[in-house]
Amino acid sequence: MVPEKTGSSFNKLRPVMALVLAGLGTLTAESQATNSAWKDREKRPLWFPPLVQFGGCGFSSGQLLAPRSVAWGENNSILVADTGNHRIQVFTVEGKAVGQWGHPGSGPGEFIFPLGVARSSGNEMFVLDAGNRRVQVFTPEGSFLREWKVAGFRRFRLDPGASIATSGSKVLIADPQVPGIQVYSFAGKLLDTLGANGAEADALRAPTGIAVDPEDHVYVADAANHRIHKIDLSGKLLAEWGSWGPHQGFLSTPRGLAFGQGRLFVCDWANQRVQVFDPSGAF
Repeated sequence: MVPEKTGSSFNKLRPVMALVLAGLGTLTAESQATNSAWKDREKRPLWFPPLVQFGGCGFSSGQLLAPRSVAWGENNSILVADTGNHRIQVFTVEGKAVGQWGHPGSGPGEFIFPLGVARSSGNEMFVLDAGNRRVQVFTPEGSFLREWKVAGFRRFRLDPGASIATSGSKVLIADPQVPGIQVYSFAGKLLDTLGANGAEADALRAPTGIAVDPEDHVYVADAANHRIHKIDLSGKLLAEWGSWGPHQGFLSTPRGLAFGQGRLFVCDWANQRVQVFDPSGAF
């Protein structure tokens, strides 16, 4: 008797379900028609089309695999740490591939998962060779100059948020697994460590992105504390801003940083956006 009653109830509901499904179909059709009439900016109000786009997933010249970092090279070229392909690629600003160097290995000029690339004022290129726990230095054309081991790095366990920058005659490295910002000479001597580990106002917890402005102020993405630190080269805290949240000026696991045209560009990773601030932290 139970199956019969269940079947009978189901039969009674069939007309109602048909009406609901018909209504859903009408709503879906209307939604698709309306959506197709919207412009891209109306569909995605926080989306901005790129001026230039290049790359694409792959192994050939001009293609990229898990790229982690970019830097300006000579004559407005763009250098990309093509991490998954264990190489550095060079592009024009229009996106044309014009050079590359490196391949998998541990010898001079070889890489295992290069995570970062930075250019000095003297036109040397510094590559954070994560898998080999070292920094390698090159000419703009990719000729090997020298290398040094990085303190505290653990092979194959570097966080992909690790990054490298230069300031004057110093190289700065941020790695979430190493407390503070490591400061090296261009010859590879460890000079200082900036910032303590912790959640206090002047401390860092999982530092990731790093950038330097023309006045040699250092900006650090304090990922686990969801904030930005602005410090000088002695480690003195000059400003900090940000707190966890999705609103403008708030951050969620910030990672990559870049400074240009008087503005700090922040890759607000978990919020899936880029935020732009002035040097004082104003949104």
